[in-house]
Amino acid sequence: MKSLGVYGIKDDLSSPRIAKNAVKAIIMSEGKVGMMHLTKNELYDFPGGTVEEGETHVEALLREVKEEAGLIVKPSSIKEFGEYTLVYKNGNKTYEKLCRCYLCDVEDNCTEPHLTEGEKAFGLQFTFVDIDEAVSKNLVGAHGGYKWAEGPMQMMKFVKDNFC
Repeated sequence: MKSLGVYGIKDDLSSPRIAKNAVKAIIMSEGKVGMMHLTKNELYDFPGGTVEEGETHVEALLREVKEEAGLIVKPSSIKEFGEYTLVYKNGNKTYEKLCRCYLCDVEDNCTEPHLTEGEKAFGLQFTFVDIDEAVSKNLVGAHGGYKWAEGPMQMMKFVKDNFC
């Protein structure tokens, strides 16, 4: 899997980090990419999330896409694509999250998303968007204090270079 680098905070390299693993889905349709739109901040991220204990990456991908987007991933379509690492703080703890991204197709039928209260507060919505628009919004966000937006933005550029 191609690594696209480390993003997020870079000024606190000495503190211990808590490792996490995450999965992200890259879903393409008619030249657009399926993204989670954080309407409160006008930022985009790929659907996905943290791999829970005892869960495989594929199981986490299936669960997260269904929870966030209400979409059912076709397991046979899942292909490794790339990864990036995101370093961030939550309170006084520093996390290092390895985000593995997978190309996948989804079923035509869908379900209701099951968003957490935090996701609802950010106005999280699944949408198919022009990749240049998503890159543009995340570029502004990354320079405006949302350092985490740089990781998904670099993956979007990698997707564009390979598919759009």
